[in-house]
Amino acid sequence: MYVNENDFKKVVEKPYIQKLIVDTTDKNKVAKEVKNLNGKYNNPYTQVNSKQMYINEARKFQSSLNIIGMSAVFIIGLIGVLNFVNTMITSIISRKTEFAMMEAIGMTKKQLKKMLLLEGLYYGVIITFVNITIGSLSTLLGYNIMQLRFSTYTYPVGSLITCTIALFLVCLIVPLAVYSSVNKDSIIDRIRVTE
Repeated sequence: MYVNENDFKKVVEKPYIQKLIVDTTDKNKVAKEVKNLNGKYNNPYTQVNSKQMYINEARKFQSSLNIIGMSAVFIIGLIGVLNFVNTMITSIISRKTEFAMMEAIGMTKKQLKKMLLLEGLYYGVIITFVNITIGSLSTLLGYNIMQLRFSTYTYPVGSLITCTIALFLVCLIVPLAVYSSVNKDSIIDRIRVTE
């Protein structure tokens, strides 16, 4: 409802400014003037909000969101790595006799290590493919669901490259480390364990 100033003063006993929009380059001067007006007219209701204040609030929210998100990613990643390590340990221990028999018929340790490296590489390629397809779609979907103010979607290329490198290192190092720890006995002892 729009009313002229004189009629408004007749209806409202103590008028006050509730909202004032000012386009200025000197935001500090405007904030001081509004505070002076509030003090002069004893008006506690007028608030000073600026674009910078909204940007600062968005940055605080973004940093807390980053902390929560990175914590969740770290925990999920740690669970994934431990699951992979457990899977590789179980796989190599259960195939310990198979590896010993392959060595007994002429396969060298170098060829066995190459086979385990390729197996780890396959795991890394599959995980990277899933991460790039489903992971990318889920981050975009999550951003669209949240619809954050003052933010734009940027694809995390740097994080993706870092995680992919770490993933391939884990996928290549873990099988070799597990095989080296399991492969300390002689071929005959490893074959004899199952008998």
